[in-house]
This record gives sequence, structure tokens and C-alpha cells, in this order.
Amino acid sequence: MFDARVAFDGIMAGSRNVFLTVGEGRLHLYAQPPRDLGQGAVHHLGVRVAGLPDVVRRLCREGASIRSEIREFPLFRYVMTAAPDNVLVEVFEFFEDRLPPELSAYFNEPVTSRSSSP
Repeated sequence: MFDARVAFDGIMAGSRNVFLTVGEGRLHLYAQPPRDLGQGAVHHLGVRVAGLPDVVRRLCREGASIRSEIREFPLFRYVMTAAPDNVLVEVFEFFEDRLPPELSAYFNEPVTSRSSSP
């Protein structure tokens, strides 16, 4: 129905992660139970950026509360902050030169839209 395609299914930061292309967008799911059942179904949203340290400095200057130092992993790094409505936001950056081919394709290849006939 949505022409979703699994681009990656593997372990990252200790949890199963599944990356999907859906139409023109990307969807990233991970297997981790919610810590607080009273907050709703969305644990967090992710925003991919370039130059994470610079983005974090700008967010701090603008009053954002960053929940920890930048967390580094072999393929990516991230920080968590909260949106004004208190939904967690993961601000992340992948190390392009370290990505395996399937993740490089997921993040860098354009998704072709499919037009349907009436």
C-alpha cells in the first residue's frame, strides 16, 4: 500500500533497528519498550543533521536542554533534547565514510516516487 521497503535491519546501540523507505520519506523503528507508559505511543522523533557539535552548540545558545553529552558509536553520534511539547528529539549524525552500503543507500539515494494511474 505505501510501497515501504526495508533498507536495513540490524543491531545498533544495543537494540534492533529497522530503517524503511516509505514513499519519499524514511522511517526508523527500533525495539525498545517505553520507559513511561503514561506519555503516549511516541518515544522520540529523530532529526538527521550535518555537523552535530555545531548544532548542539547552537541549540544550547538558544536555550534547549540537552540531556547528555554527545554519545558516539562507530557509525553515528547523537544527543537527546526535548521539543516544547516535551516529546524527545534525537538529533543525530551518521559518519558517511563508515556506513555500510545498505545504510549509505538508505540515507543518500533519492527515493523515486511512484505515480498511480487513476
